[in-house]
Amino acid sequence: MYRRCTALLAVLFSAACVMALSPSPAYAQACGGVQPNMLIVQDISGSMDDYISGWSGPTKWDAAVDAVKLVTDKYANGGIRFGLELFADPDQSGNCTAKKIHVGVADNNAAAIQNKMNSESPWSNTPIREALDTANGYAGLKDATRPNYVLLITDGQETCDSQTDSCVQSVKNLRANNIKTFVVGFGSGVDADVLNQLATEGGTAKASKPYYYQADNQADLEAALDAIAAIVAAGPCTVPGQKGECAIGEKECVNQQVVCKQKNFPTNEVCDGKDNDCDGTIDNGIAPRSCSTNCGSGTETCSGGQWVNCTAQKPNDCGTCTDKRPCSTACGSGEETCTGGLWLNCTAPKPQNEVCDGKDNDCDNQTDENDPGGGGACTVPGEKGECAKGTMHCQSGVLKCVSNKGPVAEICDGFDNNCDGAIDENLERPCSNKCGTGVETCSAGKWQNCTVKQPTPEQCNGLDDDCDGVADNGDPGGGQGCTPQGGKGACGVGSTKCVNGKVECIANQNPKPEECNGLDDDCDGNIDNGDPGSGLPCASGKPGICAVGHSKCQGGKVECIPDKQPETEVCDGIDNDCDGQVDEGVRNACGLCGDVPEEKCDGKDEDCNGKVDDGAVCEDSTKTCINGECVGRCSANECPQGLVCKDAAGSYYCLSPCNGVTCEPPEKCDENSGQCYDPCASVKCESGKRCMDGNCVAEDCHASGCSEGMVCVGGDCERDPCAAANCPAGSACDKGQCVPSCAAVACPIGERCIDGECAADPCSYVGCPDGKHCENGSCVDDPCAQKECGTGYICVEADCVDDPCLTVTCPDGQECRGGECFFDNTPEEDGGFFTPDGGGGTDGGGGGPDGGYPTGDDTGMPGDYDTGEGSGQKPNLAGDEEPPSCSCATISL
Repeated sequence: MYRRCTALLAVLFSAACVMALSPSPAYAQACGGVQPNMLIVQDISGSMDDYISGWSGPTKWDAAVDAVKLVTDKYANGGIRFGLELFADPDQSGNCTAKKIHVGVADNNAAAIQNKMNSESPWSNTPIREALDTANGYAGLKDATRPNYVLLITDGQETCDSQTDSCVQSVKNLRANNIKTFVVGFGSGVDADVLNQLATEGGTAKASKPYYYQADNQADLEAALDAIAAIVAAGPCTVPGQKGECAIGEKECVNQQVVCKQKNFPTNEVCDGKDNDCDGTIDNGIAPRSCSTNCGSGTETCSGGQWVNCTAQKPNDCGTCTDKRPCSTACGSGEETCTGGLWLNCTAPKPQNEVCDGKDNDCDNQTDENDPGGGGACTVPGEKGECAKGTMHCQSGVLKCVSNKGPVAEICDGFDNNCDGAIDENLERPCSNKCGTGVETCSAGKWQNCTVKQPTPEQCNGLDDDCDGVADNGDPGGGQGCTPQGGKGACGVGSTKCVNGKVECIANQNPKPEECNGLDDDCDGNIDNGDPGSGLPCASGKPGICAVGHSKCQGGKVECIPDKQPETEVCDGIDNDCDGQVDEGVRNACGLCGDVPEEKCDGKDEDCNGKVDDGAVCEDSTKTCINGECVGRCSANECPQGLVCKDAAGSYYCLSPCNGVTCEPPEKCDENSGQCYDPCASVKCESGKRCMDGNCVAEDCHASGCSEGMVCVGGDCERDPCAAANCPAGSACDKGQCVPSCAAVACPIGERCIDGECAADPCSYVGCPDGKHCENGSCVDDPCAQKECGTGYICVEADCVDDPCLTVTCPDGQECRGGECFFDNTPEEDGGFFTPDGGGGTDGGGGGPDGGYPTGDDTGMPGDYDTGEGSGQKPNLAGDEEPPSCSCATISL
């Protein structure tokens, strides 16, 4: 606390007082006196690393470091002797350990405390109890010649002791050693109840709640520490020659000397445990005062600051002045006694359960109510049959068996209803069924022995056996397997049938046209004669040229026999050997038929060996191929106009300025300077247009195109993800992912190639006429028939969408069709599907080798094909054969 100048000093206005009022970074105790000890016990748990507010700004630890620096800079050099303890202890293992004083209490040690806090970071749990116990055992706070304090700063609650308020006893132990504890709670995570107890037991409670110092931000924390340090630096004192309350004073600086100013003066003595009249005796001369209870009046005396020993009679544990009181029940009155704070043992008679005795046992002014003891089954003496069955009832104070019923007419129920001792005697009644009427008798409670004939199951005999009015109904005896007399083939199998009262064998089938099913359908004695179902074009299910054949009836089933057998594979884009692969082993390194092209000096890899211009020879033998240019060496470091002398291939050559220069798109190389530049850097375009390669073009890049390394998607140029994909040889790239190519894959009819594998496609080999397209193997109206889409788009379900080939990069020698890669010289008509004369062809967007996917498929997706305008051409079935005439466009697979 800054030193205060008294009114006298204000009058004298000495030079020393001027110094005390002037701003200073430290509290200087120029008047001398004893400096107090204060150990800062600082929380270093992990939550101290949280931001004070929100998701940014200083953390609580940052604020604590700054606040401790401010207070130690201000008070450590002459005002307060500080020390530091961090918990948990960062110098020991275990996040619940707090057994070390990190900077001992001493003079002028602000720098040591600040350096220690700056070198640490929050971690661990919150062992408040152990930290306070360690402070209590520290010898530096046991200096009896100085006031001793603990300053506890925490942002949380005890997490290392199962009892969260265990630290309260630790503060009491500190106080017993004359060590007071100041408490600062930082942030919303503290337990206010526990911290209030710590401040109260530590002897530093504020006048109102919270009794401890609550800080919610850095400014609050700095203000709390400054206020506490000011209190400690000033300190209490004893006024010489005074006693009691008059001896309590406060230090002041007067003429460069510390004096103890009297704060209290004599007053009348009151019962408060203090020497109010300052005569050296506490609570002396205080007369007794009157007191009272609910039971009467008396007097009480002052002792130890409290009024005690009231002589008035006290109420008992039940709150009354007598130990007995009247009580009653429904049966009468009595008396009860106060025992242990409860009224017990009432002597009044208690109600009892009602019994059949003609008395009011339950004291409700009724006798034998609710039939006490009644309700049980019993046998009435002297009665027979049903009249002997009774129930016990209370009558006139006695339990009696009363009959449940009297005699009634006898009925067929197995009981003696008329109470004559006989059961169901002499009972008859009429009976009937579908076959007529009669009489039945009662026996053992049931009507039995009806004299009418009973219905029987119907038989094939011309009679009504089941008495339903119809003879032989339900075909009795029919439905059994049998062999008709003289029947052959399918006609030789029959079933029995009831006809005119006799069971006859009727053939199940009449003769019909022969089918390929292993049966004699026309009943001529021959099976599958005439080769039924044969001779029709069909799909064999085999790949390549073996895919198409003609049907033949074999073993009762129609089988597809391929028209062609496997042949030696040749390079023609067709699976000649029917092994599911196209041109395997017969294409050159570039994936093409014929010889590998010779390498040219053009910056390209013509021979497909992965090297550009390797072995390329210039027509002028004096020149060398460098980066696609035939160039000569520099002469005296000079070159013809338009060329520059550059170091290349270990020597200096005359090269074009852009030779060897690579620019990141959309930048280009300036042919004159060889520098990369953006052609659109200084170009401004009107609304609806944008700059491309230095020119203003329409926003849609499908029309304007994209620069190198970019691809047009949705009308916007995006970086081509396949540019850096580095896919293995022979693999395709789709949207940046390496996928197998379909170029060397041949699928059977009913399947098509997707990412190098054959997948089911009911529209494979199905051709549809103009205005139709295939869905689930059938030709339906094409919603794209009248739809026109612009460049770069295709029609799918009446909507124009991006061509899937825009994001596909195929290996050299292959091209994208319908989102898949095929050899670029594969005949599109080699799809192997049937199309009627004049049917829809393709618009150039589809087709694949040997059933890879059906011609006319723009998207590569089944059911969504735009067949285009149609060419009317007839695709080959296999090789170069024309299909036989067919009345339908779809072959059922």
